[in-house]
Amino acid sequence: MNNKMPRTPFSTPLSGSARETEIRIRNIMSGPKKRPPVLFLVLVFSVCIFCGNLVSCQVAEVNESAPDRLSNSQSGDVSLDLTEHEPAWVTYLRKDSNLSGEDLKLLETLFRTAERLNGYKFQSPTAQLMDFIEKDGWVLGAVFVEDHLENTLILGIMDKETGEVPHSIFQRSCHAGVPQVVTFRGDDGEYRLLYTFNGQENGQLDDQAGVIRFDGEFMAWEWPVEGDARYGHEPPGASPAAFSEYEAYWDSHLALLAPGGVDVYAVNPDFEWGKDDPWSIWQLDHNEAFWEAEETNLPIPIYFQSLSWLVGYTNDPGGWRVLSLKPNREQADLEARMDCFTLTACMDNGTGTFTADLFFSYDSEPSRPRSYSELVHAEVRAPLPSAAVPDPETRAAYVRVLENLLNNSILPDNSDGTGIFSDMADNTFAVADVDGDGREELVLLTRPNIYAGYRGYILEYYNNALVIQHSGFPSFTFYSNGAFAEDDSHAQGSWTSQFWPHSIYRYLPGSDSYELAGHVGAWEKVISDINPESLPPFPTEKDVSRAGILYYITPAEDMGPTFTGYSKDAVDQSVYLAWLEPILGDARPLELDYLPLTEENIVQFK
Repeated sequence: MNNKMPRTPFSTPLSGSARETEIRIRNIMSGPKKRPPVLFLVLVFSVCIFCGNLVSCQVAEVNESAPDRLSNSQSGDVSLDLTEHEPAWVTYLRKDSNLSGEDLKLLETLFRTAERLNGYKFQSPTAQLMDFIEKDGWVLGAVFVEDHLENTLILGIMDKETGEVPHSIFQRSCHAGVPQVVTFRGDDGEYRLLYTFNGQENGQLDDQAGVIRFDGEFMAWEWPVEGDARYGHEPPGASPAAFSEYEAYWDSHLALLAPGGVDVYAVNPDFEWGKDDPWSIWQLDHNEAFWEAEETNLPIPIYFQSLSWLVGYTNDPGGWRVLSLKPNREQADLEARMDCFTLTACMDNGTGTFTADLFFSYDSEPSRPRSYSELVHAEVRAPLPSAAVPDPETRAAYVRVLENLLNNSILPDNSDGTGIFSDMADNTFAVADVDGDGREELVLLTRPNIYAGYRGYILEYYNNALVIQHSGFPSFTFYSNGAFAEDDSHAQGSWTSQFWPHSIYRYLPGSDSYELAGHVGAWEKVISDINPESLPPFPTEKDVSRAGILYYITPAEDMGPTFTGYSKDAVDQSVYLAWLEPILGDARPLELDYLPLTEENIVQFK
C-alpha cells in the first residue's frame, strides 16, 4: 500500500465504458431531483419495538473484517446519568449483553445532541451504536437511529471525562437509509472511520459516504473531500468549502462498501433524461481502497471484471455489493488454464446474499505470474433472490384479493368460486418481484375440486390499480430476467419422461407486460426404446448433439388466429438452445416461497 493517503487513495479507474460493460439500472422513477432519480433497492431493517420506559440499546457488529481492526476497550459499567437531559421516553432494544455503561453514555449523548440540534424529538426511534474510536480522552462514535419516517446516521465526538459534546455533530437523514460503518488503521498507524449511508428521499436515491480521520477533539474528512467534518456550511476556523464540495460530490456519485474500501458509481455525463435508456444513468467509475484486503491484491482484471459481471447479472448497478472474492483452487482447471474465483455478494442493506463461481482464462510462462485475459463463464450457486421494497398500499391491495378468495370465494377476475373449493389451503400464493421491475407482484395458484378449473394468476398493483398481468395453468417457473415458463395442463402425445411441454413468456419492461415467445415440446429417446411396439423409433440422425432428446419449437408468430397445432418438426438440442438464448440468456430460476391460503399466512402481509 502507498505510505501516504492522498485525497483519492488508490484510485483505480475501470477499463471500458458503461455501455461496454452493460451496466444498467432498472428502477427509474419520474422527475428530476438534484440527480437523475432512481429507485434504490433496499429493504428497511425490520426491528421496531414499542414498549415502556426502559432504556437499553443494541450494538450492530460490522460484518466486514479489516486488518488491524480497532479493538474497542471496554471499562466497567457506569450508571447512565440523564439528569442533564430531558426524560428518556424512548425505548431502546438492548441485544448485546456486553454493552458497557460507557457505550450507553456515548449512544445517549449523541442521540440527545442530535435531538437538541434538530429542535425536535425523534418519533418512535430505535438506536444502535455502530462503532467507535477512542483517543486522548475523546471518543468518536457512529450512531444509527431508525425512526418512523426516516433513518439517521450520527457522527460525533464526546469528552469521556465530562460526557459533553464540545462541537457540533455530523448527521444525515433519509427514508429507509441503511448505514455501513468500518473502522480501520491507516498507514500512519492512526485509526479512521469509513461510513456509507444509502437510502431514499422523496422516492429518489439519496446517498453519502466518507472517510473520517480522528485527531482527538477533531474529526476531518479525508475522502471524498478534505476538511472539517464537525460542522456544516460555516465551520469556525476551517474552510467552509469542504461541506459544499462534499454535498456536490454526492449529487452525482454513489458508493458501496467493498473489500478494502468502496466501489464508486457515477452518473453518466452523456445521459439525457427522456432520450436515453433509463439503465444508462449510472456507470461504474472506480474503486477506492483504504486498507489492504485479499481482494485488493488480486490481479487487476479479476476484481473489476467480477464486479462488472455482478452488475450485468443483477441488472442493478449500485444495488449489489461485493462481500468477498476468493480463489477457489478446487474448481480450477489446470489443463484448460482456467482459474476459479468465488464471488459472494449481497444487496447494499446486507440481505439477499448469493454466491457464484467465476472462471477466468490465463496465460502462463515460467518464472512469470499468470496473465489473466477475460471472464469465460460463471456458475451461480444459488438463485438470485427477489429484491423489491415492500409498499404498504400494494400489500394492502394483495391482502384484499387473498381475503376475498378465502372468505368470499371470489377469484381475482371477479368470477364466483362458491362451492368449487374443498379446502382453501390447497390454494397457494407468493409475494415477490418476479419480473424485476422493483415492485412486488402477487402470484396466486388456485386448485379447485375440478382439475379443468385450475388457474394461476400474476397480479400487480400499480398507479392505484390492480392488474392481472397473466393468467393460465398454475405451474409457473420465473427467471431472474423477468421471463417465465408455464407448463401445459396435460402432456398427451408427448413422448417424454423428464421434460414437460410448456410455453415461454418474455417480460417487456417498457409496457410492464408479458409477451408469448413460443411453445416447446420434446421427444426423448428413452421412451421409444422402452416402447418399441407402440412408438416409432427415435430418429437418431436428427440428434446431432447426441443428447437423447429432440425438441418441437412453435414460435409465437405461428400461434396466431390461424393456429392449428404445435410444430411436429423435431429439431436438435443445439437448435433449441439457440432459439432459447435471446429469451433466457444466463437467467436463473427464482425460488418463490409459496404459502397455503390461510388467514395466518395472509396476516404476514398486513
